[in-house]
Amino acid sequence: MVKIIEIDDNNNSNVFLETDFKAVSVTTKEGKDAFRKAIFEQMVDESNQIIIDAGGGNDSILVLETLEKEGSADNFLYIIPVTNSLSQAKNAIDTYNLIGKPEQTLFVLNQVHTSAEEEFLFWFGNAALGIPSVAEKLDHSPNYVTLRRSPIFEIAASNGYTIDQLASIAREIDSQDVNKLFFEESNGDIDVWTKMKHQYEQSQMADEYLLENLAALKEAIKGFKNLAVVSTKGGVGKSTLSWHLLPLCLG
Repeated sequence: MVKIIEIDDNNNSNVFLETDFKAVSVTTKEGKDAFRKAIFEQMVDESNQIIIDAGGGNDSILVLETLEKEGSADNFLYIIPVTNSLSQAKNAIDTYNLIGKPEQTLFVLNQVHTSAEEEFLFWFGNAALGIPSVAEKLDHSPNYVTLRRSPIFEIAASNGYTIDQLASIAREIDSQDVNKLFFEESNGDIDVWTKMKHQYEQSQMADEYLLENLAALKEAIKGFKNLAVVSTKGGVGKSTLSWHLLPLCLG
């Protein structure tokens, strides 16, 4: 069983009607007890897996300190989301240095439109524009994956679904049968029928996103059962990773 522990003094990301994973949202003061409980549960049942979704700034710093003090720091893969700006790239490097475990750190270049190499100028550098690479300054070649930008996460969450729950609608219905099936279920009401069609199209969009993006992320975290999503700055997509995608990689 996957358990998400959101440790954040300002947000609660659990907006889902139901999930296939356990989840708790706590403040930083409550974080140590929630973490210890999860570790104990994992000792009782070794199949349990943990995802820590740490808030930005001091929340992530406190989580890293807690993992170190509790003697569990070596049991985690640290995931640092990065978005396309110089400040976010520098922040990601600061977080990486705080962790101090290069082989246990994965950068996720998040919200890519078409090409990460072209868009993330400060991360990769651009010789033609005289922009140096922030990533090349690291003492190890960084492990990273990319994730495409999409509104599908907000579409899913606004309806109380994870992206996988939304995608499952399209997976379970043969596209050839959609019009007839929805007509029967709508009792001939065109407004209901249209709403069902829209949801099916959203579901197809979610399924396509997972087919295009999930495999590389899953491969990158293979071998780890505990994940900590951290960043010393907010607004980089930590919760999207933690609640929508990472449980699919572990489960």
